[in-house]
Amino acid sequence: YAYLGLAPAAGWDRLEALVIEITYGHFDVGVRDLLTCQHLARVTELHLCNARPRDQTRQALATALPLGRLRKLGLAYGEVTPAIAAGIVQSPALLALTELDLSRNDLGDEGAAALAECPQLSRLTVLNLSGVRLTDRGLRRLIASPYLTGLRELDLSNNPQLSAAGVR
Repeated sequence: YAYLGLAPAAGWDRLEALVIEITYGHFDVGVRDLLTCQHLARVTELHLCNARPRDQTRQALATALPLGRLRKLGLAYGEVTPAIAAGIVQSPALLALTELDLSRNDLGDEGAAALAECPQLSRLTVLNLSGVRLTDRGLRRLIASPYLTGLRELDLSNNPQLSAAGVR
């Protein structure tokens, strides 16, 4: 955690929300350890903004057992591809997830299909897919998903390839 200027301290075991915004580059140094830190067992909200995780950190996020209480996950403005999104959201550590922000990532229709086919997202009520290059085809996959029926808020803004017919 030294790289991030963080160290487990008194009170960390009560931490419920964690926001890490990366101003440039990759965040691998220290974040892998932080994601698996037992002091974060109560975290229900995690936002990794501008994150460009490499393979080992992606794996740490997907298997972060201490994050089993996570309700909100934000990975906006990163380099989350369809394969990365599928690997992360299929994690058993995210079964309680109710809000997911994947905005401004390169997901496209393939990423939408990965989300639509993921039973781990059955508790999701909020999904932000703003600016992910979604088309009508991807939107149809999301709408037809048996796992996303609990959605109450779906942000599709900044997807210029969506047509009026696709949104109806």
